[in-house]
Amino acid sequence: MNKRFLYWEDENKQLVDISDNHAAGQFLQHDKDSKVLNNLPATWLEIDLSQLKSNYEFIKQKAGNEIGVIGVLKSDAYGHGIVPVAQTLQNHGIEKIGVGSIEELLVLRRNGIHLPVLMLYPILSYQLRTAIDLEAELTVVNQQSLEEIDFLAKKANKQVKIHLQIETGLNRFGIKDNGVVHLAKLAGSLGNISIEGISTHFADPESNEFTQRQFDKFLSILKTLSENNISIPTIHTSNSGAIMLFPKSYDINSYNTVMPNSKLFVRPGGLLYGTYAHKNKYQTPFILSSMFSHIVDTAQVEEGENVGYFQQFTANKTMLIATVPVGWGNNGYLPANTTMQTNNKLLKGVGLISSNNLALDCNDISCKVGDRVWIINSNHEQLSIENLAKESGMFVNRLLSILGSNNRRVYFEHT
Repeated sequence: MNKRFLYWEDENKQLVDISDNHAAGQFLQHDKDSKVLNNLPATWLEIDLSQLKSNYEFIKQKAGNEIGVIGVLKSDAYGHGIVPVAQTLQNHGIEKIGVGSIEELLVLRRNGIHLPVLMLYPILSYQLRTAIDLEAELTVVNQQSLEEIDFLAKKANKQVKIHLQIETGLNRFGIKDNGVVHLAKLAGSLGNISIEGISTHFADPESNEFTQRQFDKFLSILKTLSENNISIPTIHTSNSGAIMLFPKSYDINSYNTVMPNSKLFVRPGGLLYGTYAHKNKYQTPFILSSMFSHIVDTAQVEEGENVGYFQQFTANKTMLIATVPVGWGNNGYLPANTTMQTNNKLLKGVGLISSNNLALDCNDISCKVGDRVWIINSNHEQLSIENLAKESGMFVNRLLSILGSNNRRVYFEHT
């Protein structure tokens, strides 16, 4: 299966079309006869957009074609790049996307994303006008926000769709059960607001007992709303864990007696990007399929000499050390003992990592300046993002978000 490179990010993180640039494609494939382009970085991430589409299709198949999908693109699409991810999903038929900030909403609209966009979290008063102008769907959890939205919507002569977030156990933000009916009735009385959806968020889908309690509480609130003649067009509760482990949360039969005419949506984040795993029993392949760098120098270190800052590593024999331009600075956090691969050999970092340099122990292998170094390769267990996250002491999605925001990205599809 061949790669067709589509675009890379320039030094300002703007997408540059390279689909017809054979020299760029050859170098990215590591064709030694190609020329190195001047603005290609030493270190980059490759994002597999074909896998993104496959993961989306997996979710649709798992949930069922009658269930809608809200793709969660917060945190710059978990480090994968919000614009190319949104463009790919929009072209592939996703119904709606969710973001975490007004900045992400602005970026999407400026880059031609016309899909319905849900603001997943409450936003501040001074951000509401922009969100309304850009036709975002807004999460509402209190009366003050509701009244402010209605006031601004009237001034703009717009109808604003809102989603009520119900607190059932996560205890970060949301409407408590005793306030839901009041807020829903108030929203229904305001001329420039319509309730589009109602949701909750499962705190621990791996605990069936705790999730069941949250779900029962949510169903009880829906029943109370129905008894007060309040119906809501859409319902969404299922994050990635619930999609895999709690299917009743998107089973139409679960809602037949409380709100039977609503359309159900699932709300995948990590599952969309292949980063969701349940105790190593299930995972989808990674979109962020690889991360590369290159050796920029090699040096012989004699027995007794130190490598790196603060004398934290002392050679116990003559060693060949290779320098790779990655660290905790421009490239995002990586641990000193990161496992990497060059010339089909696994290597370990030695000494204290710095902002932009890591030293690799290259004893017993042949390596030279310019050799490519694998940092992430989802097809190799010891180079997987899970292993790197474990070495880093980080949650996978956090590490990916850091790496994606601090490195230039290259996008491809399979041909």
